[in-house]
Amino acid sequence: MFKSFHNASPFKGLEFDEKKVNGIYDAYLKSDKKDIIVIIAEDDKPFGFIVGICESLPFSSDKVAMELAWWVDEDHRGHRDSILLMKAYEDWSVRVGAKMTQMAMLEEVTDLHRFYKKMGYRPAETSYIKDI
Repeated sequence: MFKSFHNASPFKGLEFDEKKVNGIYDAYLKSDKKDIIVIIAEDDKPFGFIVGICESLPFSSDKVAMELAWWVDEDHRGHRDSILLMKAYEDWSVRVGAKMTQMAMLEEVTDLHRFYKKMGYRPAETSYIKDI
């Protein structure tokens, strides 16, 4: 699923490193840290995930939960599964003391902003990238 996320992202021109992805997952499983989370949604097989961290911003001591990657296979999008995955992430955010949660949106997924607004999120910033 992480490769699918990578291939759909604006970073698809960068090399995909499966070993690095597995290392992040292994670090979570082997750690007692509570500031990173990997949530995997599955029925018969995995169909979605969220990877998030919780830390303070450079200008505040308050903690913010930030989604690093979120993916739901196309056949599960728009269903209750997406809401349950988001709720699990938000519940974790509360448990680790975050004052806010932050979610990103790939430009290619044009209707995701409606889902975020329905879940109580508001726009915060837009990111731009440039190949160098």
